[in-house]
Amino acid sequence: MRRDVADLLRYSIIWLFITIWLAVGVRYTTPPAGPYSDLILKAFEVMIAIVLPAGALVLAAAWFLVLRERRR
Repeated sequence: MRRDVADLLRYSIIWLFITIWLAVGVRYTTPPAGPYSDLILKAFEVMIAIVLPAGALVLAAAWFLVLRERRR
């Protein structure tokens, strides 16, 4: 069980750094002007708006299950 918590903690830290890296990248990226680049940037923002909360939800559920199992 201890290994499960250590693995989950490692995955949570990795997910946090990925989230920060993507947020900083989107925030400070200046794409070239044009309709195609605007479309790509908007598509990337939509993908991030879907993937990041889904990943956070999976991690939250995993933490819930691991901590519930430890109490038993």
